[in-house]
Amino acid sequence: MTAVATPLRRLWAELALLTTQTARTWARLAAPIVGLMLIGWSGNELSILLGTEVSSSYPWLVIPVLAMGVVVQLVTIVVALRLVAIELGMPAMLARAPGADPAETGRETTLARLVAVTLLPFLVMYAAFGFLADYARRLVTLSTYRHGADLVSALNPGVEWETIWTSGTFWVLVAILVVGYPVQVLIERRRDHFRHPLLVGLVLVVLEATLGFVVLLGAFRIVDVFVLWAQGREAAAWLEHGVAWLRGLFPFDLPAIVVAGWSFFVEQVWPVVLHGLTRPFLWLAMAGLVFGSRMLTLADLWRVGEPTTEATTRRQGMLARLRSDSAQARGLRSVVLNVEELVLDGIDVQVLPAWQSLRLVLRAGWPFLGAYAIAFTVLDAAGSALEGLVDLVLGGHRIEFWLKAWPFVDLISMVGVMSVTWVLLGVAYTRALSIFTETGPDGVQPVLVPGRGGSGGRRSTAVEALTVAVVTVAVVVAVGLVPSGAEADVRRGVVGQAVPMQGQEVGTGSPRLATTIRTGSDETRTDGVFVVVGVWVASPGPDGGLVDVTLVSGERTYHPYDSGFGPSALPGFRAGKDLVFEVDPTDVGPAAHLVFRPVEVVSGFQQWVEIPLGLAAEDVAAVLPETVVDPYGAVVAA
Repeated sequence: MTAVATPLRRLWAELALLTTQTARTWARLAAPIVGLMLIGWSGNELSILLGTEVSSSYPWLVIPVLAMGVVVQLVTIVVALRLVAIELGMPAMLARAPGADPAETGRETTLARLVAVTLLPFLVMYAAFGFLADYARRLVTLSTYRHGADLVSALNPGVEWETIWTSGTFWVLVAILVVGYPVQVLIERRRDHFRHPLLVGLVLVVLEATLGFVVLLGAFRIVDVFVLWAQGREAAAWLEHGVAWLRGLFPFDLPAIVVAGWSFFVEQVWPVVLHGLTRPFLWLAMAGLVFGSRMLTLADLWRVGEPTTEATTRRQGMLARLRSDSAQARGLRSVVLNVEELVLDGIDVQVLPAWQSLRLVLRAGWPFLGAYAIAFTVLDAAGSALEGLVDLVLGGHRIEFWLKAWPFVDLISMVGVMSVTWVLLGVAYTRALSIFTETGPDGVQPVLVPGRGGSGGRRSTAVEALTVAVVTVAVVVAVGLVPSGAEADVRRGVVGQAVPMQGQEVGTGSPRLATTIRTGSDETRTDGVFVVVGVWVASPGPDGGLVDVTLVSGERTYHPYDSGFGPSALPGFRAGKDLVFEVDPTDVGPAAHLVFRPVEVVSGFQQWVEIPLGLAAEDVAAVLPETVVDPYGAVVAA
């Protein structure tokens, strides 16, 4: 019992330290941190508005506009993390370490260098964890509402796999990269000759972000084309033949087992691994870069990282030889050597520090890792729940309302939640370094130490690792199961009564059940049950439009038999028609209800209406042999 209780005490001590220190640090730095987050929020919103303006005439300019918005956010994040580090005493702790050089540390922590070093990891995570998708959704929604779908067709044209390499989009991407990278290298090498090197450095970061997004756009486009090909007939035929071949090799249904296992992994395991476990530590590793590469060098003194391993030494020697050879080479050899030097130097400057930072985090001990994962997950879930609550408070509205409200709703996540998140990251990384100093060089005192029973070094027993891992995964999974927000603002009504829905009114009459429907002289029979309901839509005010009506029973959703929408009422009119749903007899029961949804080209958080049909399972026995359907209905004044 003691073997389990001790890891739990250490986990609780680490969690208490992270949460209390985050709260205290945020309270002391609330004004500057919130101010910085407001600047980042402003940069994001301005880039959306500016991107919308240029998208109609110059769609490709959306990419540098996005890059500028992202760089503004990154700069504010870097400054915020540096403020947290200073507040917690991290620079002073690093300065006391053996071999620390204040001048070197100052050079490593300049704003331009920190932004440049963190840019690549930030862009990758910005795209991987949905921030880029959210930006694109907002931009496309606003652009489509104002200018139509020109932006989507320009940046994402329908191209087949066989013609992607000859499409105009592909060659525009290539041209941007071929021109952009040499310009970036040229400016980088002559940065010191400019009067304002910091401004030039930020311009370089924007250029690098633009090129990075171009690469991501190209990669996404290739993946999309491949997915479309994989969903086509040719790929389906290959898959069918492969499945048949596998079934012949084994006495059991191997493809069914593989499909079930893959579905379980994608739907249950992968979300926990990606969002609950991977994302927190990748963000923490990126935050560690802001503390400067001097911290990574000191990690070697604390026997954490390996910046002087044989592989690193060989890489540094290779770079030195390349620089020497490229200075003497001529012609094509000079070009090849310069490209090789550029690639290796980029890896040495951007990729390896991020990798070293991640390795340092992962060696901080199981109690710390579990406590941080729990704190990050709970904070992220609280932010999502708060956004969902705000949506419910505001209620469902048409897209015109949300285009004006979204920037202010984003204040919750981009200012409120993110200000606490970055403080948590700074506190967590400071705690990770403090763990190493507990067994590190003499004279270096940790700045963050948990209370009694929390300190225990970095080495963990198998029981401790298993205990912490089980508790952490259980908490992450439990938090992930909590709904983050409602899908829509659902209003419920009853048969025969009108229900308001986004400026319109909808309703339904009593349902009729039949096995045959007759429309004019046409008859249609089913082996199931036809559910026929008369629905109406009224537009007493200035808002009108299409309404989608579906029949839902349990996990199944049925669309109208003719695959059409519900009635459409112009402002000042009321329209009605009969809708026919072909339903499985087992779905005829109390759970069957109609769902009314407004049809919008682009939409936000909408109002929906649910109306139970009042059916019972025994109604199937009294099904009519035939009923007459009026598919056209009537339009009258509202």
